[in-house]
Amino acid sequence: MTALVRFHLSGYVRSLRVVQPLLAIFLLASVMLPNAPVGPDRATTLKLAVGGYGDVAAFLFPIWAWTARSVLDTEPDGQRELGALAVGRRTAMASGLLAAYLVNLGLGALTLTVPVLQGISAGAGWGALPPAVVLHLAVAVPATLVGAWAGRAVLPSTAVSILVLLGGCVVLLILSMGPLAWLSVPMIGWLRAAHDGPDALTAALPGLVAHIAAWSAVAGAGYAWVRRFRP
Repeated sequence: MTALVRFHLSGYVRSLRVVQPLLAIFLLASVMLPNAPVGPDRATTLKLAVGGYGDVAAFLFPIWAWTARSVLDTEPDGQRELGALAVGRRTAMASGLLAAYLVNLGLGALTLTVPVLQGISAGAGWGALPPAVVLHLAVAVPATLVGAWAGRAVLPSTAVSILVLLGGCVVLLILSMGPLAWLSVPMIGWLRAAHDGPDALTAALPGLVAHIAAWSAVAGAGYAWVRRFRP
């Protein structure tokens, strides 16, 4: 498993596909995060900082999904088949998902650097960071799975793959706004909790993480079932 993960990561970096999400993150940091969260007092500044962390998780979701698709599609089809024969289909599939998740965590850490430094310089301190880290660790899982569903191993057509990826992110966002939010990743839920302050986000985290875990378990099981019938 470790060797396969390193293989995925090495291929992704060597192919220079990693430049694509890095450019997206650079644009996100320069356009969406230009100003520090400054309020009239420390409590307001902390609240603004936590709200910014929730926004970053929402903006990163489609970037993470796209990155996961790119990581998985970097591996040639023949190599994927050889890997499945050598170590088993489940191990090969799990190694690809883990590699994509690790890349997404790295991108998330890189993106969070800007709002974290802004919050600290504005006086928010480190109090807003722990719930933000937990949130990002959780949200990266379903984002990775959305990207995997749009990968070449499931959807060989590039055009269909891109439409499914973008359409899936939009559908999840729309569903999270209405009465069918339980069918979606709770984007609106974590945005509301984050903008209500660190205490609200901390209180909402167990429910949000449970919701994300349940959704991810269903999406992951479906992905594994579909991959059974594909090389």
